[in-house]
Amino acid sequence: MTSKVFLTLSTILASAALAFAASAQTSQQDRYDPARTEARISKLHQQLQISPAEEPLWNNLANVIKANAQAMRQAYDHRHARLASLDASENLRLYAESAETHARNMRRFATTFDKLYRVMPPAQKKVADEVFRTRAKRF
Repeated sequence: MTSKVFLTLSTILASAALAFAASAQTSQQDRYDPARTEARISKLHQQLQISPAEEPLWNNLANVIKANAQAMRQAYDHRHARLASLDASENLRLYAESAETHARNMRRFATTFDKLYRVMPPAQKKVADEVFRTRAKRF
């Protein structure tokens, strides 16, 4: 009886791990989908209450978001297309390259966002502070 329970539990856990891995891969692929990126840009535009006067700076930020998503998608695709044939060392090197790409992207985003943030009135800055504070809690 105990061995049957253990075998069943092992099967369930293995199935869950495979489902999680497949879902994580799909969610990472979807994360950088252009339609999803556009939706995030639109939502952020609304949340930040971008005014017509801020549109030029906003457009610069939106372009950075799109370029960043494309760069991350390329890094993700490059690594995952080769994942089955990578040895552990190559896998870790490509993962590190992806992390470096993400860090460069975040610096570019922060620099571009700062230009927009500086022209926001105080009430709008409070909104932006809350939007990014809420996002930070997820990580």
